[in-house]
Amino acid sequence: MESEFKLKVPQFVDTEDQGVWVLFTFIRRCYLHYDIPVKEGLNFYVADVMRILDCESKDINKFLQPHLKDNMVDIGRLFNDRICFWTKGIHRDTVTRELTDPRAIRVWCYLMGCINNNLINEGDKVDRRICLWEMDRKYFAFSDRKYNNK
Repeated sequence: MESEFKLKVPQFVDTEDQGVWVLFTFIRRCYLHYDIPVKEGLNFYVADVMRILDCESKDINKFLQPHLKDNMVDIGRLFNDRICFWTKGIHRDTVTRELTDPRAIRVWCYLMGCINNNLINEGDKVDRRICLWEMDRKYFAFSDRKYNNK
């Protein structure tokens, strides 16, 4: 039996790039999972965003803007190694998309493992004090550069 990977992608994501779907669906999940007010931005390491997108662009802002519509996302570069996303309407208006790209599926599964830190803890309580975007880099060291899909 083959698994289906369906994402609720925010409607303002206007692209067929599955890496962009994964990024903004993950951002949406962070807002919902940690009950973050919409007016607050989410900070990420630029290197982590580049890994999610499989993008080597030095200017992530310019890379992402053509994939977004309706000025629903403000992207700010805080430092050389940090990027911040402020989204409007992240909680509503989603489109269900099916992931078919094997790399995007692996990234999505990895991110869900990170956000669901209770998977390795006893019990079913989520420790909401630990927010993924504030974790040390060593906890978010995803790379599939050496992955060989045979």
